[in-house]
Amino acid sequence: NGEKTGKWVWYTKFGKVDQEGSFDQGKQHGKWKFYYPTGELSYEAEFDHDLKTGTWQYFDKTGTLFKKGSFVNDLKDGKWETWYENGNLVMSG
Repeated sequence: NGEKTGKWVWYTKFGKVDQEGSFDQGKQHGKWKFYYPTGELSYEAEFDHDLKTGTWQYFDKTGTLFKKGSFVNDLKDGKWETWYENGNLVMSG
């Protein structure tokens, strides 16, 4: 039927991983990872058949967590937090 299924990995033209995750019935499902063009992890996400769900975490190029929050049924849910480079909290709400 031509639908994507199972684990998929995309690469940049320079051979670095761009994004990776799984599909179920042609829809993003489960944990996904997205990378900066230089190869460092940019963010981790979760999907439930194309809907954003679960905890999403965003990292700077040094691997330091700078934003974190959750989704339920494709909508932001609960507290989201963002930090400065020095680790001090910028925003929580």
